[in-house]
Amino acid sequence: MSDLKQHKVLIVDDEVEILKALNRGLYREPYEKIFVDSGAKALEVFASHEISVIITDMRMPGMNGLELLEMIADISPNTVKIVLTGYTKLPQILATVNNVDVFKFLTKPWNLESEVKVYIREAIDLYDNNKEISGLLNSEEKKKNIYQKLLTDGYEKVDHFMNLYEKLVKVINYHHLITVEELRSTKKLMSAEMIIEKLDESIRHLSVRMNFINRVFDFSKYALKTFTLSDIANIIEKQIDYKIHVETETLSPEVVYHDNLKQLMGILAEILDFPLLNRLAIEKILLKEEAREAEYILFFKMISQTDYQMIKALKENHQFVKMVIQSVGGIVDYEIVDEKLFITVAYRMKIKGSAEADPS
Repeated sequence: MSDLKQHKVLIVDDEVEILKALNRGLYREPYEKIFVDSGAKALEVFASHEISVIITDMRMPGMNGLELLEMIADISPNTVKIVLTGYTKLPQILATVNNVDVFKFLTKPWNLESEVKVYIREAIDLYDNNKEISGLLNSEEKKKNIYQKLLTDGYEKVDHFMNLYEKLVKVINYHHLITVEELRSTKKLMSAEMIIEKLDESIRHLSVRMNFINRVFDFSKYALKTFTLSDIANIIEKQIDYKIHVETETLSPEVVYHDNLKQLMGILAEILDFPLLNRLAIEKILLKEEAREAEYILFFKMISQTDYQMIKALKENHQFVKMVIQSVGGIVDYEIVDEKLFITVAYRMKIKGSAEADPS
């Protein structure tokens, strides 16, 4: 049986009232309790304390719970993880955090006596067992494993970055050729008014293309991370203020991807902006994943209202958008039927541990 007084339990939640409630409820428990309201503060605690158990909320501003647990898995692998969540669909929870070895889930509202207190004590016992087993491993072998992981992760990120850079160069060259061709076409015009109008149009096209390039190839916030189809759906619903539910068709079990989520969302955000910026209603959004031979394919489908201005913008920019999306492993196409816009994007996805996805 563990000596509870020797253990520290870290509780992380951005809602102060929840921290206060847990502080009151766990007041008489013998282990030390530490309460913080952000992932960044939680990491500071790990820098100076040995934490036996962490309880964290999933939805937090800045660093979310999953990102925090992924870091803790590296810096303190023996710490036992408990997730505090408002989600009610357990399969979605499991799909989100199955790569960080979560011990228990506490669904709000929780039961203090039969859930919180019991789970923490069980987690402390598990921590002692894990630590004992871990201590049996040879320290040199542990160092070797850590160095190997650092090297593997480093090479993977460098390769991905260089590949992305090569694609960016090709896209910019194509953008340059289009711009030059548009400017050259002004030579065929006779009047000054027509030349000015054509130049204004070229500048507008140039601005649209550069904005799209910046959104897709945003190196400043580059990161490979794990995510699922449900994570993408949640991000989209937040962007359009929950005005429409994103339908999903996932594989069973839901696949966990390891890819450039920011780049993917940059592409989808640009497509969503077509109707949103023109104050046109989006009628349906569908996300679907399929396993095809040696790769996973994500399908994004959107149906929206349309008008003359939007159709004009689509025709002007479709070829360039198609080329950019193709350069990062996707395809896009659209059609207009009965004054409605139907857009489909298919995007090749990667999973953890391989350069290309492997459904087998």
